[in-house]
Formats: sequence, C-alpha cells, structure tokens
Amino acid sequence: MANLTRRQWLKVGLAVGGMVTFGLSYRDVAKRAIDGLLNGTSGKVTRDRIFGNALIPEAQAQTHWQQNPQQTIAMTQCFGCWTQCGIRARVDADGKVIRIAGNPYHPLSQEHPIDPSVPFSKAMEQLAGESGLDARSTACARGPRCWKACTVRYDCLNQ
Repeated sequence: MANLTRRQWLKVGLAVGGMVTFGLSYRDVAKRAIDGLLNGTSGKVTRDRIFGNALIPEAQAQTHWQQNPQQTIAMTQCFGCWTQCGIRARVDADGKVIRIAGNPYHPLSQEHPIDPSVPFSKAMEQLAGESGLDARSTACARGPRCWKACTVRYDCLNQ
C-alpha cells in the first residue's frame, strides 16, 4: 500500500464501500441464516417441531375416513374462469378457507370422476390412498387463488 495511485485508492474505496453497503443491506438475512443454522427455525418458533407450520390434516385415513372435526369440507365450483371446475374447499371452524383442492366427483378435476352414488367417505379414501395419478383430483392454479377474491370485500387486486 506504499505507492498507491489515486485511481487505485478510488478502486479500493469503492470496493470497500460496496462491501459495506452489501453487508448492511443483508444483515437481517444473515442473522436469520445464522439463527436457522443454530436453532433450526430461522429464529421463528413453529407450531410443531417436526412438521413446522404445515396445515392440520383434513382427516385420518388409516383404517377408514375420519374427517377432522375442526374443519368442514365444501364441494363447490371455482369461478376463476368460465369453465367452472369442481373444487373441494377446506373450511375451518371460523369460516376461513384453509385450502382448495379438486372435487373427486367433478369431471373437470379428475380424468375418471368418482360416481356420485359412491359415499363421500369412500371417495375420500380413494383420494387418500397411494394410487398414483389415477386417483387424484386437482384444481388449476387459478382456483386456489380466486377464493380470496370471493372472500375479500374488494376485487382480486385488494384495493
């Protein structure tokens, strides 16, 4: 550092200033990363040590379908586009929609829809099993997003 020219001093100064600015702007991210490495939760306490803040299951399906008594399942239609696909809405005790999924009885959410004469518990058992793609019922990405527009006072843009 004995014989630095003005140009070299300017380069060193800009480099040090850039590193300081970068460090200051990312200090919260770095703190959370270190907390996450040390505590395993990024410093935020989760509901469950293993499952974190995952949604409460809608049912138990070990032996037979047992719906969660804290939730209601409503079969309805999505109004996100003109197709009006069948959806299954999970609603908690407060009336808040927790999750949107496909309606297994509706032909637009499953390739081989379940016959309407099949009881609800049997239909849900078929969805719960490991049957691959044949026994799943889906909703498009628009459906889960549009339920918020139906529950918010204003439109999708939340104005």
